[in-house]
Amino acid sequence: MSELDLRHIQIMQTHLRVLSQLIAWSNLEFASSAEALRALAEIVRVEIGYAQFGVGLVGADGLLRFAAGFGISESLQNSLTVAPGQGVVGWVLEHGAPLLVADVSQEPRYRGLVPKIRSELCVPLKTRALTIGVINVESPQVNAFGEHDVSLLTSLANGASAVLARIQRQENSAYISQEKFHCISPREIQVLRELARGKRNVEIARGLNIKPHTVEHHVSAILKKLRLASRYEVVEWARHQRVLGVNREGP
Repeated sequence: MSELDLRHIQIMQTHLRVLSQLIAWSNLEFASSAEALRALAEIVRVEIGYAQFGVGLVGADGLLRFAAGFGISESLQNSLTVAPGQGVVGWVLEHGAPLLVADVSQEPRYRGLVPKIRSELCVPLKTRALTIGVINVESPQVNAFGEHDVSLLTSLANGASAVLARIQRQENSAYISQEKFHCISPREIQVLRELARGKRNVEIARGLNIKPHTVEHHVSAILKKLRLASRYEVVEWARHQRVLGVNREGP
């Protein structure tokens, strides 16, 4: 068996190990996108072993931040932001396509933030609609990455993107819900809790020792603050968000 054949077998074995780990990763429950990204970075560290690796997502402000990785200082990782079109990573964000740079000294888009880096490969994390982040690897060697690395990281990105997009949507929804929740007064919270339990205005008034027309006033205020159209939407919002200690089964 030739050296080329052995190398091909090693590459295929790496692909299979990574994809197997990715399947297991996709079935895990993560408390945050940062936790999911750290677990993804660990798969790459163990199974592939690149010298430098980073993975990040685009935030609500349109900037990408690297939430996990290795081979890069923690201070740089925590402070670095990338806008679309900015550097190699920004180009990938803007175009939604991989970019392989064999020699960064010959690449005008390279930003040079990390000393002694000589080559770079960046691939997008994409859903059907948009690019949500990137996977980026760098090396102190020229021509450190080849088409097999492009294929491997693209497969990893494709497998991870849907899970990361779902977690990110949940985080955004929770943030918006908390922002809405904080604008509601303590009395309105009491009314909202009783609404979510399926109680009528008369029952709410009796339980809170207030008049029914006062309950109506609170319900109208809640609708306005939450930007919802009906009592039914208020109930569904409160139950779905679970910010009031009420689930769909009620008390």
